[in-house]
Order: sequence, then C-alpha cells, then structure tokens
Amino acid sequence: MKSLSILLFASLLAASCRRDVRQTPPPEPHYEALVSDSLIYHFLNTTLLKENPIYKFGPVLLDQAPIIINGDSSFVAQLDTLRLSTADRDFIRRQYRNSHYFAWDGKRVKDKIVVAADTTAGDRQARRAYGRRLLERYHGVTSVLGPFFNQKGDVAVVQCNYSCYGLCGEGATFIYRKDANGNWYLYLKRNRWIS
Repeated sequence: MKSLSILLFASLLAASCRRDVRQTPPPEPHYEALVSDSLIYHFLNTTLLKENPIYKFGPVLLDQAPIIINGDSSFVAQLDTLRLSTADRDFIRRQYRNSHYFAWDGKRVKDKIVVAADTTAGDRQARRAYGRRLLERYHGVTSVLGPFFNQKGDVAVVQCNYSCYGLCGEGATFIYRKDANGNWYLYLKRNRWIS
C-alpha cells in the first residue's frame, strides 16, 4: 500500500510539473511604424521622384520590394561602411527587417502606378509568367527598398531598382543627406548594377 501511495504521489507530482505542450502561436507579423509614414511618402514623392534617375524612369512601382528576412543582405552590410553611429545603424537595420511588412499605398504615391509584387517566389514558372504579364502591360517595373532613416532623420538610405525582365534593368543603393536648409541631396551611390 505504501508503494502504491508513493507511485500515485509521484504520478501526480510529475503531471503537475509537466508543461503544457500546446503553445500559443506567435503573434501575426505586422508593420511597425518606426518612422512616420508622412516622412517616407514625402521623401518618395519629392526627393526620389525629382532627383533619382532610376526611380524617375519607370511609371510602375511594385507595392513591396523583395528583401531577405532571415539575415542581413549586402544592402544592410553596407551600413557598416558609412559614417553612422552604432545606434543609427541598428535603427536602420530594424527598419529594414520591418520593411518586409510594408506595402506602398497607391493613393499616396505620386506619378506612379502601384502594382502587386510577385507572390510566386517559390514557383519559377509562375514568377516568369507574372513577369511577362507585367512586361507586356507596363514594359518594366520599379522597386524601392526603403527609404530607411537615421534617428535624427537627416540621412536616408534607399535602394532603387528598375527591371524590364530578363537581362534588362538597373539598380543601386543611394544615400541621401539633408543640408542646412532641410533639402535632401545625393551623398553617395553604392552597388550600382546594370544588365
């Protein structure tokens, strides 16, 4: 009887200590506004629209730019070569990782047609068909990754790409700074590519 009591007690103790194996699912990812949308759209509709040769080129903007969400790309690695504080580089990295959940609002973008980005990344045939349809209709598309700002809001890093599919396109990473009058100017261009 004593061994039965010990066995029963041990079983109850083990059951009470057991963790619930059902875990609550992680929260749905969402866009977190780390900088104001008005700053982002103002920069897009003024500085890029007027000053950036790649952004000005095409009439169509993809609503989302493709990014690498599991680790930093060469785009983010470039931050280490800029004269930014560690806090600013970290702030821009947070914006970069968060940008996966951001989509351009066609009602707030001037002088561009905003179209849905290709959501068939895992299916090569579907991706090519999607690209052909966009090419037939628009003759090419622009994508914008960023702009990402430092904490003070006087440095912006943005990647602009134009693709007319196949071996046809151009892109670069642009670093803009604000002058004493509050106007943005191109400070540096990096990783330019042309195909």
